[in-house]
Parts: sequence; C-alpha cells; structure tokens
Amino acid sequence: MVVEEDQKKDLKVAPHLKEVHLHPKHFYKMNVQGAMAILNHDTTAAIKYYITKEKIGLEHLTTAWFLELVYKWYIIMSSRVTKHGLSKNNVTEFTDTTTFLEDFMKIIVNIHIVESGYWKPVQTGI
Repeated sequence: MVVEEDQKKDLKVAPHLKEVHLHPKHFYKMNVQGAMAILNHDTTAAIKYYITKEKIGLEHLTTAWFLELVYKWYIIMSSRVTKHGLSKNNVTEFTDTTTFLEDFMKIIVNIHIVESGYWKPVQTGI
C-alpha cells in the first residue's frame, strides 16, 4: 500500500521502499539491505502518514507497531557503540534496554503469525 501511494508522488515518504522489497525473488529474500528497507523507521512513519491521510486503513497500525519493534531490536543488537543501552555506564538506559529486550522476547515467542498458530522460523532461536 505504501509503495503504491508513494509511486503516485514526486516527493516520496518512503523512498527506500520498493516493490522488490515486498515481493522478493528467492535469493533476494536473504538480502539484508532489502530487509532493512522494510524494517526501517521511515517505513513505520510512512504507514502512519498514509493512515492519517486515509490512504490506507487503520488496521495497518499493527504492522507499523511490529516494524517499529523489530527495528528497535535490530538497532540494539547491531549497535557497536554503548549509546544504545547495552552498557552499564548509564544504568537507566541499560535497565530500559534490557526490559525492552525481555518484552520483545515474550512478544516474539507468543505471537501468532498465522491463524492456525503454527510456530514460524522467525520465532526460532529466541
């Protein structure tokens, strides 16, 4: 939905997001750059923007929430600096980050990705 709406505009809300990211071919599914185009703060902002403009439905807020959650997790896990909270230099930030990570694990383990409730590969290793 966001990609289609963005294609109608000269100034794009999510310029990094392309159709190939949403419907990748076999090997492109393993491309980190493609995943990061979707799991990006800008994608979340674009979804929220188009909801406020009534271009897409309110039910897409769930997707925005999930993308935001995964993006925050990715930033924490891939960070090479202590700024993102995995350092005890700032105890408050450390506590907030570890609380977020614990909550994130609970969400991923308990999430029902499909109606039948089968365990999905994304939930492995948590």
